[in-house]
Order: sequence, then C-alpha cells, then structure tokens
Amino acid sequence: MGKMKAIKILGILVFVMFMVTALKDAVPGFIDGWNEAGDSREYIGEKGTYTTDFSVKAEPVAEDSLLNKTFDKKVPYSVACIRTVVKTPSWYMMYQCCTVPFIILCIYGIYCLVRVVFSAIRGDVFTRKNVKRMRYFIYSVILLGVCMEGGNYFLYSDWTSQILLDGYEVKSYSIKYPWMMFSILALFIEIFAVGVKLKEEQELTI
Repeated sequence: MGKMKAIKILGILVFVMFMVTALKDAVPGFIDGWNEAGDSREYIGEKGTYTTDFSVKAEPVAEDSLLNKTFDKKVPYSVACIRTVVKTPSWYMMYQCCTVPFIILCIYGIYCLVRVVFSAIRGDVFTRKNVKRMRYFIYSVILLGVCMEGGNYFLYSDWTSQILLDGYEVKSYSIKYPWMMFSILALFIEIFAVGVKLKEEQELTI
C-alpha cells in the first residue's frame, strides 16, 4: 500500500514538472518566433528573407584590431557571432508541410504520456497499455526530432552557402536536440516493457 501511494505522489510530481517544463519551453519559443518574424518583415528585400544569427570563427589570416584606451594602442579582436539576412530556400515551405503529420503524432504521444501519469496516480502502473503509451510518446518525439534536426541541418547548410565574410568562417551546424536524453528514455521504456512482460509471465506461473 505504501509503495502504491509513493507511485501516485511520483506520478503527480512528474505531471506537474512536465507541464512546467512544457510552458517554460513553449512561451520563450513563441516569443522568439514572433520577434524573428518581425525582423524578417522589417527587412526591405526579396520575399522569403529571414534574419538569423550565425556563430563564426576567425581564420588565421584575420588581423582585426581595435583601440584599447588603457594600453593606448590597438589590440586584436575577433567576432564570435553575426546577425544577417538570408533567403529561405523554396523547398522549405514543403518541408514545413511534411512536418505536420509528425507534429500531430507527437501531440498524440504527449497525450499518451499524460494518460500514463493519470494511470500511475490511480495505481495502475505495470500494464501493456502503459508500455504502448510510453512507446508512442518517446518514439513520436524521436521521429519529430529527426525530422526537425534534418530540416534544420539542410536549411543551415543552405543559409551558410549564401554568406561570405572576409577573414571569418561560419561554424558548422551543431545538434539542437538532446539525443542522449531521448536514447536513455527509450532504453528505460524498453526495460520497463521487459519488466511488465516478466511480471505477466510470473503471474501466469503462479
């Protein structure tokens, strides 16, 4: 009885933390997207232009300098980040349309996770339904992540091909999503699935 009460409390905490994390990530993302859309509208240029940031590194030949008033002489400096306007490729709109099914699938996966939490609160934890729900959740998130990561990579590659900054090189694309965490979650879910299967086999032998 004590263990089931602990599972219920843990389920409530997981649900609360999930909602807080979702709001924490969603609100800033919405604000950033709104601001970026404003930047792209303010730029007077071709349709489909977009203002974004790029990390850059100085090439060995770059010797930019500025005046340091303390030393009263010029000292070297380099730029780590630039903001500029690029043109979004024509295929990007079609890519966004292709992501819609993955987004819907991910929303359903989140719904499945909420069902798992409420199931845990009721004390009904080690069931095949919960295994299916958790699998729907993690694998829908992974599928959407793969789709978004791939799109971001090709989009970034297209954007960087448009930029030429003397003395500097635009840094390569860096992974945006926590793939290690996704892998660990998938591993734990599969371990949970094995545990549920062993529990069912044990109940049949009794």
